[in-house]
Amino acid sequence: MVSKKPRAVSYRRRRNQQTDYRKRLSLLKSRLPRIVVRVSNKRITMQVVEFHPDGDKVLLTIDSSMLTSFGWKHSVRNLPAGYLTGYLLGKRANVKECIVDTGLLQPLKGSLIYAAVKGAMDAGLNVRVDQAIFPSEERSTGAHIASYAELLKKDNADLYKKMFSIVIKNGADPTKIVADVETVRSKLQ
Repeated sequence: MVSKKPRAVSYRRRRNQQTDYRKRLSLLKSRLPRIVVRVSNKRITMQVVEFHPDGDKVLLTIDSSMLTSFGWKHSVRNLPAGYLTGYLLGKRANVKECIVDTGLLQPLKGSLIYAAVKGAMDAGLNVRVDQAIFPSEERSTGAHIASYAELLKKDNADLYKKMFSIVIKNGADPTKIVADVETVRSKLQ
């Protein structure tokens, strides 16, 4: 009689493609708190998470919608908002050194995740990450958004009003986003 070898059932989060356990184990071996960055369709959420045997413990959570209380009138889901969210996390975190946990996302150079990590590092947090993966200073401060807004304002006013309708409705000028980033950053200090 032939018997089949029993098939091992993997963990539910692995089956649903929610957790990469090999990557998680390599992050946990460092014994450092993790900066977890998650981007939704509306906002950016950053957390400082520490491992405990009975489950992960969230030490701090910062949401990009918190920037509106500091005078941010632009989108809360772009590179400058990610940078400022990371800066706020770096100012409020009670840890000195962290590592980045991107989850299942592919680490892309210059992405929104690394703009947020750059903000945390500029605020004084020591994060183990390669400096080459960060976006440029112009993109972190929103200079690319300002130049695009100026181009649209000059060439196609209707498209300008459509693209930046929420920012204009909030009373901000998209061509002056660089100055707004510096203003909010100074308030965060």
